[in-house]
Amino acid sequence: MAEHTIEIPDIAAGDELRRIVWNDETGEVSGDHSDVRSILSTIEAAPVERGNGGLIWLLEDPGRNPAEFLTMLYIRDWRILDRPDPRATLPTVFDGVELPPGEKAEDLYIEDPETGEPVLAV
Repeated sequence: MAEHTIEIPDIAAGDELRRIVWNDETGEVSGDHSDVRSILSTIEAAPVERGNGGLIWLLEDPGRNPAEFLTMLYIRDWRILDRPDPRATLPTVFDGVELPPGEKAEDLYIEDPETGEPVLAV
């Protein structure tokens, strides 16, 4: 594949359409959307657990995996798939891609690094 341009509303910019440019071979992300920095930090931290709406997903390679990249976008803004904006454009790399099933957040715990006790992963 290679580089894909995603245009979605940017809540931080009054729902103006902004770009996220994603290279699925290198995992590089750029663009003028306010989520670019947090997307990059998630890619750099992978594997990482991220959640929204009572569900949590393990993202192992969101920089190169279309299903995980789409899941990462969904976690940030559920409207991308649940209530899509007709102005938005998602590239064909996402055609037919479905989100992997999320786990219930209350069932997933991680070890607190300071105490060693299990804590809810959110």
